[in-house]
Amino acid sequence: MVVSGIRKEDTLYILGDVVDRGPEPMKILKYMMAHSNIIPIIGNHEVMALPNLKLLVLEVSRNFLDKLPPKVYRDFDNWTQNGSTSTIQDFRKLPQEERHQVVEYMKSFRPYGKEIVNGRNTGWCMPDWIIFQKQNIWKNIR
Repeated sequence: MVVSGIRKEDTLYILGDVVDRGPEPMKILKYMMAHSNIIPIIGNHEVMALPNLKLLVLEVSRNFLDKLPPKVYRDFDNWTQNGSTSTIQDFRKLPQEERHQVVEYMKSFRPYGKEIVNGRNTGWCMPDWIIFQKQNIWKNIR
């Protein structure tokens, strides 16, 4: 995977939805992890995926879902209704240590960004950030 036209001195901001929206999300995440000039901003799919990927770091048994507390089960079910398939399949192919590294990396995603571009202050956030903030979701997923 090569990001065309991006130099080492450039900064690339990824505005969420790296997971659940394509066939190889782990390949993209590992590429991002290897490039310190790529700054990820968390999107709603990462917010849904992160607590569930934490559960999937270890191998999962057939009765995995039966053992989940009701709220965790509902969150997992909600994620599976919103495009988790490619992420789960790709994540489970990784060795356990790489799974852990991916989860730790995703925990570092920023909920918003603020930079100086061409001498001007700029700021951005994922639209859902306001909802995340009001419902204290952000502190619960980290």
